[in-house]
Amino acid sequence: MKNFIILIIISIFSLSSIAQIENKPSSDSNITPKKYKPKNWSLSSSTGFITIPTPNLGNNIWGSVNLGYSKNNWSSSFWVGSNYWIEGRQPDLRLGISTTYTFLKW
Repeated sequence: MKNFIILIIISIFSLSSIAQIENKPSSDSNITPKKYKPKNWSLSSSTGFITIPTPNLGNNIWGSVNLGYSKNNWSSSFWVGSNYWIEGRQPDLRLGISTTYTFLKW
């Protein structure tokens, strides 16, 4: 299970790195370079599992879908998520808006 989680994390970082590579024109002088226009909208999802050591809650499985918009260093996203407390057999639905500011990119 540990190897599977590590594999997923490495895959996510690899895909995000590939997505950020800008296509550069070839050195052929007949080809005019296209202007790069950043894409501001994004759609993403996330899933997870956490263990909380309390008798009432215990293990929690969660997932969410995120719709985001970013401009310069600001990013805002609207997300819909669901949690399911396994031991408590209690589902819940969550909605939210997140706003972030990026200080440093690498």
